[in-house]
Amino acid sequence: MDNNYKFIFTLITSIIFSLSIILFINYTINPFNYFKKSGNNFLSSSFFSKTPPSNIMYKMTEDLKYNKLKEIIIGSSRTLYGFNTCEKDILKVGKTGITLNETNLLLNEALKNKNIKTIFIEVGILDTNKNKVVSSIQPSFWEANFTLNALYVSIRTFFEYLFEKQTYQSPNCNFKVFKVFHEANDKKLLDYYSKISSDLFLKNISFFISTLIENKDLNNKKIIFFLPPINSQITNLPIKELISKKFKDKINVNPSVKFISYNEVLKVNDSIKQDWYDLNHFKPILGNKFLEKIQTIY
Repeated sequence: MDNNYKFIFTLITSIIFSLSIILFINYTINPFNYFKKSGNNFLSSSFFSKTPPSNIMYKMTEDLKYNKLKEIIIGSSRTLYGFNTCEKDILKVGKTGITLNETNLLLNEALKNKNIKTIFIEVGILDTNKNKVVSSIQPSFWEANFTLNALYVSIRTFFEYLFEKQTYQSPNCNFKVFKVFHEANDKKLLDYYSKISSDLFLKNISFFISTLIENKDLNNKKIIFFLPPINSQITNLPIKELISKKFKDKINVNPSVKFISYNEVLKVNDSIKQDWYDLNHFKPILGNKFLEKIQTIY
């Protein structure tokens, strides 16, 4: 009998200890920004010489909260590196490897700001699979803090920021390229796109857009989803033909929501190295042409 009690005690103690460790890691990294905090913890120390994920999200939401400009743009590293908005009346927010959940948090904050009239959002089709980590775009307390999925996201986020040393400056108009792009990134993209079909390509776009605008009060704001330049060297998919009027009408069910693709309105200079950091990251010489075009259209 004593052995049974010892076993039960050991089991319960192990479970509580394991959950405590998982909670500590998830709370500290805060990958879903579940706890709205400034991020002043040991991750802010000079040892890591970087801005922790929770700090970046906090600073971006603060920028959106007090923003007085009418237009904002939300996106990933493609948006950060690809658009120079310093001389434009538009606020740029985003971060490397931004997730669907983080995009949703920033969109929600932008919708609260009465000054903002137009919101441009980069469609992150490359990241859709890794974004759908939890069962809901708004994870529950349990999902965000105690699950192994959340722990995986925390660990992945920690190492991403540890090695990339991502920072966030405000205003974030001209994001300097501190990261060296190399051929390894291109090989990953080639491998990814070799497995993606036209149907999956369009399905990812639809999923991304519908998830973000579902059950939302847009407060009379215009939401412009955009697909950034896609280099034809990494895919044989006919982007311009796939983004047909029929497809756009299907996802533009809300009159305040529009979708546009770079390949739709401008020709991508695929082979000109001066226009690209790597096959996934375009330079402002491409991005700003597109931004000016969609600002004129909408």
